[in-house]
Amino acid sequence: IGIGVPRSEGDISFGLRRFEELSPPVSDAAFKNPLGRFFLSIFAMFGRNARDRFGLASEFHQFLNQELLPKLAGELPMDLSRLYLLGHSAEGTYIGYEAAQASTSFKAFGAFSPGVAISDSWMLKPDGGLAKTGKARDILVTIGGEEKTNAFNTLAGIPQSEQYATEVKADPACSVEYICLDNETHSSVFTRTLALFLSRMFGKQQAGISHV
Repeated sequence: IGIGVPRSEGDISFGLRRFEELSPPVSDAAFKNPLGRFFLSIFAMFGRNARDRFGLASEFHQFLNQELLPKLAGELPMDLSRLYLLGHSAEGTYIGYEAAQASTSFKAFGAFSPGVAISDSWMLKPDGGLAKTGKARDILVTIGGEEKTNAFNTLAGIPQSEQYATEVKADPACSVEYICLDNETHSSVFTRTLALFLSRMFGKQQAGISHV
């Protein structure tokens, strides 16, 4: 199941809503660093104030767990005990948020090239992305090798993904794997990491497909 912005809202909404709805809780301090000033500038170009619109991950969490999943479960044959969630870039940041929620319905997470620096590095805070939920969680964290030196990827904190993975491992309930894929960029890394995530989640399972 893929979740996106309706095409009818246009490209600007697609570009900005992903930062609004997928960013963890944010304070004004987050807009005083270089990444925060970048977001203020981008939003201002379209007549919007990033301070007023950032940090809506909690609302997206409620939508996923209390609205979307119950609706899907009523329409599709789903095993609610084995739900997996993955995301790339800003979505990868949201994965860090969702994985830290004790009320999450998901059991495994794929954080691909997450913007660790978003919301003043919320993913690296003990009461943020490193919070212990007491629930068993499998987390795959990946980045591309080229993201370690790319200027904007560095500004977004993507190279800090390894630090995030290392610190999350301190939670004994978590099984965490970090992989850096050489020669991959922020864009090209997605297809390889998607294949890795699917193989780790489903590789040992037999397909239950019947033909009538």
